[in-house]
Amino acid sequence: MKNITIVSLAACAALAAGCNWIGVRGNGRVRTDERTISAVANIDLRGAFEIEWQSGTPALRITTDENLLPYIHSDVSGDTLHLRTREQLRPSHGVRVVISSPTRTAATLSGAVKLTAKQLSGP
Repeated sequence: MKNITIVSLAACAALAAGCNWIGVRGNGRVRTDERTISAVANIDLRGAFEIEWQSGTPALRITTDENLLPYIHSDVSGDTLHLRTREQLRPSHGVRVVISSPTRTAATLSGAVKLTAKQLSGP
């Protein structure tokens, strides 16, 4: 019985240690990437992001560890901005995204997304 307990504890420790290696770790050097986008009315987000969606001229700003920026994929299809991560990311200070667009209609969220919509107005 004692051997089973020791083996079980060793297996749990090995599994817990392995969890620390999943994903791409941020290097701690935070940088903002300004990306050009066309006007969008909808956003489709898949990943772990802190999003601020505001009214204004079309713009996309992503702030995170500089080595993680290439893993964040953004593209516009029709009037929808798609934002995804290519790998599981482990940023040192999170991934903050500011989206500006003249019109805001709908948001589709998947993952650990915190969305704040500012300056909402309409007819």
